Amino acid sequence: MWSLLIGLWLLGGAAMAPVDSLEQWMQEGVALLPAHPEQAVVWLERVVHRDSAYMSPRHGPALYWLGQSQWLQDHTSDALKAWERGITLLQQQGWFDVRLAEAYVRGVFTVQDRRRYARGAEVYQQLLALLDEPSLGAEALHLLKPHLEALSWILPPAFQQRIHLAEILKEEQVPVPNAGQLLLAWWRSQDPLPATRRNERLEEHLERVAMP
Repeated sequence: MWSLLIGLWLLGGAAMAPVDSLEQWMQEGVALLPAHPEQAVVWLERVVHRDSAYMSPRHGPALYWLGQSQWLQDHTSDALKAWERGITLLQQQGWFDVRLAEAYVRGVFTVQDRRRYARGAEVYQQLLALLDEPSLGAEALHLLKPHLEALSWILPPAFQQRIHLAEILKEEQVPVPNAGQLLLAWWRSQDPLPATRRNERLEEHLERVAMP
């Protein structure tokens, strides 16, 4: 399983790095969010131009924050490109950032970018698989919680009891081994065209959940 990278929105208060360092540019950009995304994007693009896979020890992937600065300016296509690129680059290194992946899934289905539905559904399933990750912490589970709450609307009551979904949502812990694999298997059972690569029922669910 991937190494987990759990990032938090921590702003300001860090020791000053050398002015030409990637970390200093990251801190400048992140500190400007969410109030001044048009200024933040200048710093964050500078980081990504120098090192597109840059991982801040404090703030996480640079491409996550670049996408955030673009999303806040309603440059949604650019934001999705940044997040998708970040997911791909991290996976090439054996890493998976929950915050980056969740932003991408939410973004794809919020703007109904159907060209990215298959990829969005794939990343969503990778998020569900993290429920079986021993190192999954409370912060990551908090990011997954809206998706689990949406599943509580459609999962059969017996299945919810089987994976103790109510306890997961209430206590923010995973008491049942293989809960992620059980959810993935359930989604496979809902696929109307299992011989194809895409699961239309899953994509419809994610689109419906993202609707305002």
